[in-house]
Amino acid sequence: MLEACPPTFQDCVGASDSNGAESVEFVLATGEIVWIVVDGSDAGDSGQFGMSINKVACTPQCDGKVCGKNGCGGSCGSCKFAEKCTALQSCVPTPSNDSCENALVIGDLPYDMAGNNSGANNTYQVGASECPGGPSAAIYGKGPDMSYVYTSPIDQTVLFTFDKNQTLFLNTFLYAVSDCNDIAGSCLQAQYSPLSGGESLIIEMKKDQTVYVIVDGFGANSTGDFVFHAEKFE
Repeated sequence: MLEACPPTFQDCVGASDSNGAESVEFVLATGEIVWIVVDGSDAGDSGQFGMSINKVACTPQCDGKVCGKNGCGGSCGSCKFAEKCTALQSCVPTPSNDSCENALVIGDLPYDMAGNNSGANNTYQVGASECPGGPSAAIYGKGPDMSYVYTSPIDQTVLFTFDKNQTLFLNTFLYAVSDCNDIAGSCLQAQYSPLSGGESLIIEMKKDQTVYVIVDGFGANSTGDFVFHAEKFE
């Protein structure tokens, strides 16, 4: 069953491979379209077949959930304004520094800020070969992201990192840019870690230079508590 035709691997919503007795169960929202493909496992597999399509009973799955899909084409509810539905289908506030336009200002160094990216939006991503130290053959940063901005008062080298002991979600991703609207053209440095907060960016900065540092997650479910840290690097 495909959500698009021609498909990509992300469009398949269900499949079955057996000896002529396949069945696929799937959920459709009102107005949603799928393409049904009858195929054979090997070249030359052909012959007559019969196919039936039936509506089956569906019990909404909303226990412990307040938003998002109910598994039957409907919804478990919606979040209030300035809230977001998380992967666990709970509502959490959208952080104030959800984009670079509202980035939190890093003041005097050293700097520490605790946060949680669960309610943030996936505003920014880094494409393949767009950033030194970043991905070479994929898109990283598909998780919710939060932005910080620092303007250096002097020529100095600055370390931007996570506090490993207080950063609790896996697949963290950290990168620094000079223009959030042109990540490919202004990315200074990036680092990904499958661990909790394993990244460190060391950036040589000139007097009055401004950088935006984005706390992100590798995938959509890369969310949780973190402590972001910045200090002068000696």
